[in-house]
Amino acid sequence: MFVVIFLLISCWNRVSSCLKQVFPLLLFVVLLVFSHPQASSSASISSWIGALNDATIHDGSTSITQWCSVMNSRQQRKNSHSYLERPLLIPNVLTPQEIKFVVDTIKDSKHLHIHMNERAGPLPTFIFGTYWMYLSFNSEFPSPSSMQSLSNTFPSIEHITGPLNTRTTTYEELHVHFNKLLLAKFGFVYDAVRKSLARELKTDLENVVFEENWALPGFNIFYSHLAFSRQVFQTHIDGEWSPIRSTYSDCDDEERVTFTLTLANPPKSGGGLSFWEIDNSLCDESFVAEMINKNTCSASCFNKSKVIYEPGSMVVHKGYVIHAISPWSYISSTDMRITLQGFSCFCDGKWRFSW
Repeated sequence: MFVVIFLLISCWNRVSSCLKQVFPLLLFVVLLVFSHPQASSSASISSWIGALNDATIHDGSTSITQWCSVMNSRQQRKNSHSYLERPLLIPNVLTPQEIKFVVDTIKDSKHLHIHMNERAGPLPTFIFGTYWMYLSFNSEFPSPSSMQSLSNTFPSIEHITGPLNTRTTTYEELHVHFNKLLLAKFGFVYDAVRKSLARELKTDLENVVFEENWALPGFNIFYSHLAFSRQVFQTHIDGEWSPIRSTYSDCDDEERVTFTLTLANPPKSGGGLSFWEIDNSLCDESFVAEMINKNTCSASCFNKSKVIYEPGSMVVHKGYVIHAISPWSYISSTDMRITLQGFSCFCDGKWRFSW
């Protein structure tokens, strides 16, 4: 209630311009509280309000600032590459039969899904795999050698029981075991993704590496929820804090690529990837070059676009493309959005993917 009163007071002197911004936030809070009463604590609601502030881009937002910094760096370089500047959709990476096998296997492994309660509160969002960004909140990142030794320290994956969540589970505990599990179940998926990536990156297959000393690319799992029909997902760029760079001597920060392979998407829901790119009809090239040179970029120069996800297709883009998960229409709480995702750094002459 305190948060609601605060939002209304903050809008008192600019009601007309503020309603469009505040109403979706209030609607989201109501949906969250009524569907999950345990989320009604002021701390939980306040954290969501803070996250929603970055659900769209605006001057000074984190994603704009980071994008501007990357572009400024690129402007200083003569050998910058321009491929994958906008998301590329690659169809038919997997067959319908392979997709069904993967989805059925993921559903059968529900006891190993890790609830993302540190980021999503009670909302039905899970990971199957070990994404370091969600599982390394309270510890320094260990070296690869120390992580390898953990395989002899923790119980085998067969003896780990759910429910698992990001508040009680750490990357260091689980990533070795999850790597073995994911490779055993989905090795053919990783092979298909590597081949597609090598083809689009115009390189040999041996130069596309899935790093087993770190977490292998893993699965994001969302059960449909009324809240997800709103733009509640944070805009961001990828790869700013990749731990892989600490392992290799020669890494090119500009050459980082993200892939997202869709396994399930609620039918006719409009689910996909929202992304923002410079629109020269809004700001001409000379203005854009000048603002990048000054490292002060304006959100008014960006236009929003969208890629619709189709099961079996894969979207690939440079990590510094500003993007966010698109909202999708709520039809049934049993509908699932499942994607396999990986992030890369270009280090020592190879594209090195992890999660």
